[in-house]
Amino acid sequence: MFFKSLSRHNKMLKKLVLFENFNEQYPQDYQLALLTGGVDGRTDRLRKPTPAVSQAVAIACLELEHVSASFLVDAIQFFRVDPYSEWQKLKSLRLTSGLLTPDVDSADVEDLLQAAAAAAIKMPRLETMEIWNGQKALAGLFRYHASRTSRRAIITWRGTWRLNLSSAVTQAWEDAVAKLHGSEDLHLLWVQEEVDVDAIKSHG
Repeated sequence: MFFKSLSRHNKMLKKLVLFENFNEQYPQDYQLALLTGGVDGRTDRLRKPTPAVSQAVAIACLELEHVSASFLVDAIQFFRVDPYSEWQKLKSLRLTSGLLTPDVDSADVEDLLQAAAAAAIKMPRLETMEIWNGQKALAGLFRYHASRTSRRAIITWRGTWRLNLSSAVTQAWEDAVAKLHGSEDLHLLWVQEEVDVDAIKSHG
């Protein structure tokens, strides 16, 4: 209800930042309490966003310029909003996705990144899109950034594991860049950067 109200009652709003915090240690402590008979039930170690909330945020963003939504929203659910929706004013978008882990089926990751490219086409003013995930000893960031002044766009993968992008994903993003900027106006660069596992202490 809150996110639906944003598009109706906050016409001056331009930027929305959401970060749902949680304690990765809490579920482990909870399971220990279960074993000792202190509590009943179960809990998940990581947050699981609901499609309804993710899509409500996507709709609320239709009139915004800058959006960052972490853990409360999942990118793949965000991109599955009404296919006719367009984010005409959006300049930057930062989302998390539980699919960005090294043990997830590569086909699911490819679906996510192709969906991101399709969504980018509906964001004519887009300068930066980031999809990331983090937890202790794990971090991954897919980042698209376009600079019209330098006439180039850069797609970066920065993570604790190497992400091998398929030809379908690279083609989807090359097509998106061509539609957004014109194939002759912007040069697309691909970059891979490694992150030290020991440097990642938490999801934050």
